[in-house]
Amino acid sequence: MEPMNLRIGEKLKSIRMTRTLSLDDAAALTGVSKPMLGQIERGQSVPTVTTLWKIATGLKTPLSAFLEEPQTEYTVTGPDEANVVLGDGGKMRAYPLFTYDPVRSVETFYIEFDPECRHSSDKHDEGVEEHIFYL
Repeated sequence: MEPMNLRIGEKLKSIRMTRTLSLDDAAALTGVSKPMLGQIERGQSVPTVTTLWKIATGLKTPLSAFLEEPQTEYTVTGPDEANVVLGDGGKMRAYPLFTYDPVRSVETFYIEFDPECRHSSDKHDEGVEEHIFYL
């Protein structure tokens, strides 16, 4: 976990660079001095709530954006024996990789079939897509 002062500084610098703002521009928008903004960006200073509020308000960015942990761009996952769902007498094994996500309306399973498995499933609901990758 990255220290808060570094996380806040990186976020501030990222916002400033994305908007092509100089430290002078950011100081004018936020009411926070250029030296203080520089110290925050370098991780040399942890801003007070009041200072961070001024920065967030001036840059029209939610305060929480400076506090949240960065999200990974990907997730590495694989079959987990502890969460296997068995079918056809153990000849079919379904491993949930990603549980149901209501925002994306998707879930992902890795399913193994033994050669002698004869599994069939009921029809999916209308609008459901199923993607099958054969290895």
